[in-house]
Amino acid sequence: MKSRWKIWLAAVLLPLASCIDFDTQTLVYRHYPASDVLVMFQNYEGIHGAKKADGLAQKEIDQLTSVFEESRTFFFSNWILEFNAAKVRAELAQLRAGNNADIAPAIRKAKIVLLALLVENVAIQSGPFYLNAAGRPSGVQRITVRQISKIITAANVLLREEILAKPEPPVDVFDKALLEHARAKRDFIALNGQRLEVHLPASWNVIWATLNGENKTLLEFIPAVLAGGFEFDVRHNRVTVAAGRADANATTLRFSIPDSKYQPNAAGFLEEKYGLQKQFDPARAQREFFAESDRQYTKRTPAKP
Repeated sequence: MKSRWKIWLAAVLLPLASCIDFDTQTLVYRHYPASDVLVMFQNYEGIHGAKKADGLAQKEIDQLTSVFEESRTFFFSNWILEFNAAKVRAELAQLRAGNNADIAPAIRKAKIVLLALLVENVAIQSGPFYLNAAGRPSGVQRITVRQISKIITAANVLLREEILAKPEPPVDVFDKALLEHARAKRDFIALNGQRLEVHLPASWNVIWATLNGENKTLLEFIPAVLAGGFEFDVRHNRVTVAAGRADANATTLRFSIPDSKYQPNAAGFLEEKYGLQKQFDPARAQREFFAESDRQYTKRTPAKP
């Protein structure tokens, strides 16, 4: 019997498998609550393929190409989450056409709402690719997400519906906690100022024991997550995975895949197809991106006459 925590995990995490790897990925985000906008600057350094030493496998080439042609972005080397606009549009079309008849009506409705919001409100500008200080191929992305509060609300609704749709009784303590959390209509994801939170409604001992028995690979990434800027807050039989301070100016997260070894196998493809800039300054590009975002999305109180 499949427990609800596995359903929840499947809904928010991708399989732990990567084609394209990076030495490091740095994500800086800034939230503009008054405008309901979230902007992100992504910097991927040391891009390489994991398959072959002398070049990229076709799947890796397809993955890199999709970044430019399908508005695709990865969050934490694509083992936690990725966004692929082309796939989101395709799934939305399938749902609206009434396909996937095995999906519960409440889940279908919640998915349509969430995917439609993503299609309408997420904009990704990819590039350029460049050589970093170590001479390794790297690349940046600028991401703008409008109506972020509605997107988070829709994501929470979908997660609750995924959990509530399972008719069987809870199979363990974590499963019971997820069910109670969903029935109470509590949120799993929250964004308060610059602080992003994911709530797991169970004690750390329960979560650790559950993952240790079912998904040890995920546990191996926890030290990297902590080193990258996330924190774990454990209290009141709830674990909160959080990043940033609510009153900060922005939040920076830096992540490296454990045991990922750089191979010089992507530079040739990137140079030929997109070009690799030799003098690009990612720090300056980041400053310029946030300065322009500030001009667009910072709402100021008009001066009194």
